[in-house]
Amino acid sequence: KLQFLYLIDPHLHTHIMCAFRLQGTDGIRATTTLGASLPGVSPQDAFLKHNTITDEFMELYVYCFCKFVGGGEVVIGWDPRDTEGHHTGAAVRGARRAGCTAVVIDMA
Repeated sequence: KLQFLYLIDPHLHTHIMCAFRLQGTDGIRATTTLGASLPGVSPQDAFLKHNTITDEFMELYVYCFCKFVGGGEVVIGWDPRDTEGHHTGAAVRGARRAGCTAVVIDMA
C-alpha cells in the first residue's frame, strides 16, 4: 500500500511546498494484491469489481496523476506492510513513466 504521494511544483523552485497530497488518509482505499494473482483481470476491474489495488493499478494511478499535474518531483513514502516493495516500486515506475522524478523516502 502506498502511504502517501506528494507532488512538488517544479515552478516554485522549492522542495518545501507540497502542491497535492494524493494518498494516506486522502487517497483510495482497498485491499492490495499483485496483479499476477488475478489472471485475465485488468487493473481497473481489479479495483472496481474486486475492491483490490494491484501493483499494475498503482502504476497507472500514479502515472495518470503525474500526467495530470504536469511533472515535477514526486515524493513517495513506503508502507512497511509492503515488505517486498511491489506497490512502492509500481508507484515509482508510474511517476518515472510520466516524466517525473521519483524520490522515495522512509516510512510514511
